[in-house]
Amino acid sequence: ERSNEFNTLLSTPILTIGHTVIFLHPWDQPTALQRVWCLLELFVTVQHGLILDVAITTHERERFEAALVEDFQSIIPSLSRIDVATAKASNQAEQDRILSSVADGVGFHQLNKLVIVRMHEWVAESGRRALGTLEVAERATSKLILQLGRLLDEQGKFDDARELFTEAITGRRAE
Repeated sequence: ERSNEFNTLLSTPILTIGHTVIFLHPWDQPTALQRVWCLLELFVTVQHGLILDVAITTHERERFEAALVEDFQSIIPSLSRIDVATAKASNQAEQDRILSSVADGVGFHQLNKLVIVRMHEWVAESGRRALGTLEVAERATSKLILQLGRLLDEQGKFDDARELFTEAITGRRAE
């Protein structure tokens, strides 16, 4: 009963606003993904299909975009180190209450899984945006198109991946 009241208390503002913003700093070890309140807010956002915006500083965006092209394999592991069971809150009593609520409700594994999947989707969205900024000829021969295709394939978005791979093959043949 107390756990349900707590979940309602937390969910109501998020559901009313319908929009969550998470600040990733640094992008490859974001403090927000180590905070129990933030993970719970992300979970509510994802669970209810609400809007999630990811904010990063200009410097971190430049680092992230460089990684999209030069070190793509580092991105997914960096944003997969999510474990609500080890997440912290500044107030120990709140941390205990949130962890108890998660354990009694959705469970740690399911919360982690949903948040990780959503962060991976954000990487794909970011990759698409970065790809969209490239000139057509550069786009088709870029490392990014192949990296993004692989990610979409891993996410089970086979038609989207095939489209990118086809574009890359066509671009390479045209060279």
